Amino acid sequence: MATASGFTPRAVTDFIDIIRVNTRQTLISETKRLTAINQDLIIREFGSPAEVEQLVDGQPGRALDQALKYTDTIFHMHANVVDEALRLLITRSPVGPGRHGHYRDNHWLYVNDVRRDAHLESEKVEIKKGDKVVIVNVKPYARKIEGTPYARFRNRLSHRRPGLSAQAPDGVYEVTARDLQRMYGKIAIIRFTYRGNVEGALVEQAVVARSPKRNKKGRFHSQGGPRHGNDSKDRFPALEIEMRV
Repeated sequence: MATASGFTPRAVTDFIDIIRVNTRQTLISETKRLTAINQDLIIREFGSPAEVEQLVDGQPGRALDQALKYTDTIFHMHANVVDEALRLLITRSPVGPGRHGHYRDNHWLYVNDVRRDAHLESEKVEIKKGDKVVIVNVKPYARKIEGTPYARFRNRLSHRRPGLSAQAPDGVYEVTARDLQRMYGKIAIIRFTYRGNVEGALVEQAVVARSPKRNKKGRFHSQGGPRHGNDSKDRFPALEIEMRV
């Protein structure tokens, strides 16, 4: 009667342990290698590394060296888009005498309609998937710096009127939105628009607009008040950023 030789129960157990160790080492080394490759591609494509989140066996915050079965690496590009938007806006901002503050220092960041400031909060502003980001400049002359779009004059489209500042003849926000959409269009939607801002808070125009009433002579007139939703002085150039992933 033939008998199995060479693989005792203990030998089989040792063999399985060797396979597990080799598998873990391969898993860890491959995770590190692929993370480095992808990070290098992101840097070459976007100019800066992405924030990396690694799930080890489904657990966030666990050390990679403790991986047993599988790993999942997530590259967060949300903050990169916002950081690049602010960098471009500040770089392209015209700088004047600054008697009443510089335009360059008034790019306000809103996340989900709440104003955020990393300097005042003394910590990095975290941008997560699904967050709606708005950057707006609330200087009174911000609209003039953008210039005006094509206008119709005598049934002909006239050329765009340049912006107020010779330092930024093509404006600041609209050209930045185009550049960002070209750079990050695969992962985010970036729009140039005008947003209402009343006393430091983002508002929809319909919310702050007041319906006119008739005066004693029967004519319609505005109800007055400090702000009107359709007034151009309450609408400022803005970038809207919405992450696709």
